[in-house]
Amino acid sequence: MDLSTNSVKEILAEGVVLNLFTKGFEEFCVAIGKWEGYESFVKKLKTLLSSMDQRLQDAYTVNPATVGYNVLNHADFSWKNVMHKRSPDGRKVVDSMLIDYQCCHWGSPAVDVWSLLDLIVDNRTKTAHRSRMLYEYHKQFAKVLDKMGFMGKIPTLVDLQMELLRKGFLGKIDP
Repeated sequence: MDLSTNSVKEILAEGVVLNLFTKGFEEFCVAIGKWEGYESFVKKLKTLLSSMDQRLQDAYTVNPATVGYNVLNHADFSWKNVMHKRSPDGRKVVDSMLIDYQCCHWGSPAVDVWSLLDLIVDNRTKTAHRSRMLYEYHKQFAKVLDKMGFMGKIPTLVDLQMELLRKGFLGKIDP
């Protein structure tokens, strides 16, 4: 099955996810406009809002075979959707597993990686350990592909970093 021609609208329930992003952002712009001293930001935010639909569609659209690569994204990658197995004494996480795949879709790994960086960890941790988190993500990704007997070229860490740059808009809109 070739998913490379599917748009975000076809994949994500006729744009429901995109509508959530844009509606929430519209409400955010209205709220900012009411905050004393923040009125000057509204114009910039509304400019961003005017291009948001297209930029989100670009970010969520499947990469063509000639540009980047694609993975099965969880697309609701937050702490509440990660189940952990702890050591017998309860002090250490020994394994983790993603649960609740209601929003999964085929697309850029940047979708879940940006969520990992922006929703799972706090800013201090992200700033101090971003490179290490990307390295560990990539290491596990390559390991899984190898275990599955993947016959293609396994994307490099640089490939992942390029993908994050290509889909960088996602990093600007995640909370």
